[in-house]
Amino acid sequence: MGFWVAVVAGGFVGLLLPNLSFRSLAEYLLPQSVLADEFVYELVHPQFAQTMDFLGYPVPRPSALFTYTNEWGSAFALLTPLAIWGLPWLRARLGHGARLLIAASFIPVLVSLNRGLWITLAAGLLYAMVRLAGSSARRAAGRVLAVVAVIVALVALTPLRGLVIDRIETGHSNNTRGDLYGEAYERTLDSPLLGYGGPLPSERRPNAPRVGTQGQLWMVLFSHGFPGAALFVGFFAYAFARTWRPRTVLGFWCHVTLLIGLLQLPVYGLLPVQIHILMVAAALGLRASTGPARPPLASLPPERVTTTPHLEALSR
Repeated sequence: MGFWVAVVAGGFVGLLLPNLSFRSLAEYLLPQSVLADEFVYELVHPQFAQTMDFLGYPVPRPSALFTYTNEWGSAFALLTPLAIWGLPWLRARLGHGARLLIAASFIPVLVSLNRGLWITLAAGLLYAMVRLAGSSARRAAGRVLAVVAVIVALVALTPLRGLVIDRIETGHSNNTRGDLYGEAYERTLDSPLLGYGGPLPSERRPNAPRVGTQGQLWMVLFSHGFPGAALFVGFFAYAFARTWRPRTVLGFWCHVTLLIGLLQLPVYGLLPVQIHILMVAAALGLRASTGPARPPLASLPPERVTTTPHLEALSR
């Protein structure tokens, strides 16, 4: 929960101070010959937002705590199901401020112009609503409906509506991504068992990002071949299927997190921290789904609010 709050705070810092950046200790220590590489420079020169103008006007896309705005969006989407579960914990500390924080968190989400974030999070929330419909977990269902209502209100009743419409109508990067995905698949056919060990320059678009980037699926496929990609995706697919019938509400939200992670594989990388979020969700979800008795979702035990965050409370 604390990590989600930090990601939200980073999003607002990026909106308020989009041009702020600073030199890290690593930047002071690295030689100029290394810093001349744009990727290395971005890693060691933190900035709070990536300001882009592909809509025809500049928009500060938040990235604070991460190098790129896509990493910020990916982490936000993966953490949101766990934030919904932890809302009682947050409310016990912030009171009504917890609801305000949840509502406000979607402002940087919309300004980020991050379609992958929008689509995967929307799919995860829709899936949760369908699973929770008619179940006894009414509080959890109510939280999902409240989150969806906030998003709809922000889009329909605020100036963010124009920003969202412009982004939907602007297919920035679609062609480049499509070409890189196709090239990654076709070149892997020439080295199907072992891949190429890492991303390589594109033969179709020399100025584009390297082949094997722009999505963890393509990274693993191009770098390690079809067996490596099958094992990698298969692990998370197994964890998702295995957590289908959780014994706790936390287990259910971990299950939703795994779904969002699977949907993100073709469009987002899982570094630097997203893979850690997924592995924690897989561990907690599998723990909540093992044992002789696995009740259906409708019979999950009701949640209790605790003001003392100890291990037993986290394992509910």
